[in-house]
Amino acid sequence: MQTNDQSQALACLAAAVDPMGQPPQRIDTVGAVLFCTRQRVLKLKRAVRYAFLDHLGVDARRTACVAELHLNRRTAPALYRGVRALLPSANGAVMTPLDPTGDQAYPDAIDWVVEMAWFEATFDELALSGTLTLGLLKAAVDPIAAFHRALPPVAGDGAAAVARVVEINRRAFNDLPPGALDPAAVADLLATTDQTLATVRTILDHRCDRGWMRHCHGDLHLGNLCLFDGEPLAFDALEFSVDLATTDVLYDIAFLVMDLIHRGMAEYAAWTLNRWCDLVPTGGDAFAVWPLFLSLRAAVRAHVEARRGGDHAVAAEDYLTLARKALQPPTPGLVAVGGFSGTGKTQLALRLAPALTGAGSARHLRSDVVRKQLAGVSPETRLPADAYHAAASAQVFATLADSAAEVLQSGWPVVVDAVFAREDERSLLEGVAAKAGVPFHGLWLEAPVALRQERCATRHHDASDADGAVTARQEGYDLGTLTWQRIDATGTPDSVLTNALTALGLHLVGPPTPDCSPRQVS
Repeated sequence: MQTNDQSQALACLAAAVDPMGQPPQRIDTVGAVLFCTRQRVLKLKRAVRYAFLDHLGVDARRTACVAELHLNRRTAPALYRGVRALLPSANGAVMTPLDPTGDQAYPDAIDWVVEMAWFEATFDELALSGTLTLGLLKAAVDPIAAFHRALPPVAGDGAAAVARVVEINRRAFNDLPPGALDPAAVADLLATTDQTLATVRTILDHRCDRGWMRHCHGDLHLGNLCLFDGEPLAFDALEFSVDLATTDVLYDIAFLVMDLIHRGMAEYAAWTLNRWCDLVPTGGDAFAVWPLFLSLRAAVRAHVEARRGGDHAVAAEDYLTLARKALQPPTPGLVAVGGFSGTGKTQLALRLAPALTGAGSARHLRSDVVRKQLAGVSPETRLPADAYHAAASAQVFATLADSAAEVLQSGWPVVVDAVFAREDERSLLEGVAAKAGVPFHGLWLEAPVALRQERCATRHHDASDADGAVTARQEGYDLGTLTWQRIDATGTPDSVLTNALTALGLHLVGPPTPDCSPRQVS
């Protein structure tokens, strides 16, 4: 059956009280209509066709429902209960019993729905209410990174896959009603996108050859992360096109980062990107393709919002602006942030990272994280004292230097934070910048030992293993000749950031994201 009249299905679902007798609340999205109570969510695919989606025909919608069920059980198994068919009846339509596998066939079905458990809130709602914290992001990003690592590589054509997304965006922009978006801005975006794609085709193919093309989530924005029983889950994976969902894992996380940037949460976006890169080490060439990936994600949202029209027109223009801004190349450079433990190096480095690019974030490399990577443990796992012997530390700084050089070669800025107590460690990073032919800025943070010990005592779930004894011992270090610019780190995080930006000849654009501190991660 291929009917696209959904009036009977909609009437049936609107009247379908849940097992506790609660009537549903209707929520309309671009591709679906949801009927929600605190007991369940029934999701009906809209009978629509776009440049990127085709839900015309009952068979197409059943296929999409079953695919959604199975794909989302990869990341949210407890959330997805099964599917139900809607059958014709004397009164219009009736729902079949829940099918947890999606295997049951109903040839007479007039439509299909996915049944989900009710969840507390989406991350989009948390961002709007100002209650999205770095701790919640960490609880979401770490499982996403594990999901990406565990996905099997898919043989494919890296550059050609991205080119198909570019063409879908082009058709979607061309199909918009006249005046939906500024035609000159759209034309400029499409031309710049073509130029950028041409420069990175070989890199995209190389990343695919190295196994980073996988069947991903495909639609990983803030609205598709939710809290379920207090636990962040990724849900609503892109089910209508295996081709579109099979992509570079970096393109998958780019949607979440782009969404955070659009929300004005630049520092959370920087943390998300760098945390993911720490956990999914796809290589420094990620930053050669990053501007294109970020822009494509913003472009998708631009034409989707423009098609919705009305109140969504402003958001569409904002996404279009972001898509264009993302393709403006940043100035590559290396900023090193040094200082004894407890001076706030990591917090400053994290907040500097988005200030060094027009859109997105510089790569933030942290010695504490690299040390854990080399030891084969998670960033927050504490290491014994013998993990800090001279040979291990030399390997840490050599790895930092190599990683920084690789990112700089991609034309992207880097922020490195470490104690940098030794003169040779500082000169090593200065040499990396000199060899890459990019500017170098060394910042040295200073604070009294009592304050540093107090700060270290408040850390929890952090990559640093430094405690009061370490900070006291550092007082006796011989720093040698210190030429880096000294920064007073005794003030508030905002004042330290302002001092550092002044030293770098930069200024903060917009208000800082609140509570963006490693000590806030729990």
